[in-house]
Amino acid sequence: MEKTRNLALAVRGALKKAAREQRTTTWPEIQQKTGLHQLGRLGYEDKVELLVTVDRDTAPDSPLWSTLLAATGDATALRLHRDVALRLGRPLPVSDVDLSHQLSAERTQLHRPW
Repeated sequence: MEKTRNLALAVRGALKKAAREQRTTTWPEIQQKTGLHQLGRLGYEDKVELLVTVDRDTAPDSPLWSTLLAATGDATALRLHRDVALRLGRPLPVSDVDLSHQLSAERTQLHRPW
């Protein structure tokens, strides 16, 4: 639990930095920028759990920080975002096309000037 919390703090920090820099990011990029090599060994369920921890305290009317990982649009990233949102009780569009549009809008919100 403590390990997950420490990883979550580092991942949240990397996602916030990506937001400030107005860009999306990837797991390998976060791993490289944080030096957290264990991120490369996380399985799918571990990533879901980690991102749930990252976004657990995000205000209900704010986009999830993990949007910056999902906004790359790849199928695995979209599925991961769906599973995180489901665990956090966040409603999402059913179709991937609609989800991509929502992610684009949320990414714009996260990229607003700090």
